[in-house]
Amino acid sequence: MKIYIDQGHNPNNTDAGAEGHGYREHELTYEIGLLIAAILNDNGFETRLSRNSPDIQLGYSRSSSSSVRIDDARRWGADYIISLHTNASTDPYATGSDCIVSSPDAKPLAETILEQLYITTKLQNRGVYINPGFHSSVRNAIPVILIEMGFITNKGDADLMFDHPDQFAFGISNGIIFYFHLATMSEAYDPAPTPFYQLYPDNNKGVCRLFIEVYSQDKRHNPVSKADVIVYRGMCGNHIVIYHGQTDLSGRTIPVELPLYDAIDSDTVDKSSGNRIMYCICVRHPEYLPNNHWINIDSRKIMYETIELVERHK
Repeated sequence: MKIYIDQGHNPNNTDAGAEGHGYREHELTYEIGLLIAAILNDNGFETRLSRNSPDIQLGYSRSSSSSVRIDDARRWGADYIISLHTNASTDPYATGSDCIVSSPDAKPLAETILEQLYITTKLQNRGVYINPGFHSSVRNAIPVILIEMGFITNKGDADLMFDHPDQFAFGISNGIIFYFHLATMSEAYDPAPTPFYQLYPDNNKGVCRLFIEVYSQDKRHNPVSKADVIVYRGMCGNHIVIYHGQTDLSGRTIPVELPLYDAIDSDTVDKSSGNRIMYCICVRHPEYLPNNHWINIDSRKIMYETIELVERHK
């Protein structure tokens, strides 16, 4: 399956996109596109980005920019075009995510994406709209899904998109993964997920985003869904729970935010040993043996941890 990820708009000219609250649309779509490509590549998809660097300029107007992207996707042989955008409104309180699709055939995938975006971001699901004539599908037989991830003119939406781009990348990626890896949408969406808890750091600029994946430790190496995951901080015998949730059908949790060492109050550091704070990832599932995995984040802003579970003897 070949997914063309179109990072909407350009750094300059009339196709620079929307702005709001000091943020620019083309910067956000570029960053989230990179994250989506990495996640999909890890799950067996082929991806191609419309912009491989933040400074690349595609076309010289909105229409020419769209033509360049569509022609590139068609030459590459894309099965779907996922076009990333932010919405804008004169109403500063307008909020939420929606999709515009080029044909009714693309609507089920768009609905799955929006369902997963709501799970990871909690932004309102504004629904899917079918518009066969919208500019991204002109002269193009490839199904197009244009995702308006949130309103850049709404401060809450804008801050969330720019402070937590990984949540949007995970939501969109999970929607694509679930739709193509599962037989039906009803299997992909769990309407009653496990209770969720996340202790967010006070200073979101000083965080490490921890991406956790859980797999079976066998030849199949299958993702383990509905595994209970607890992340806690351990220091001097004291344990503070940072995150508690479950893995989804792709074996992932939402990104867990951990405070960086420099952002942690000095009183929480073990002065006697000089050790940095350690975090424990505890994974439990009734069909597998428990696994406790300790990590030290140092000053890294992104970490990926794969936990493998050994199946219990029947």
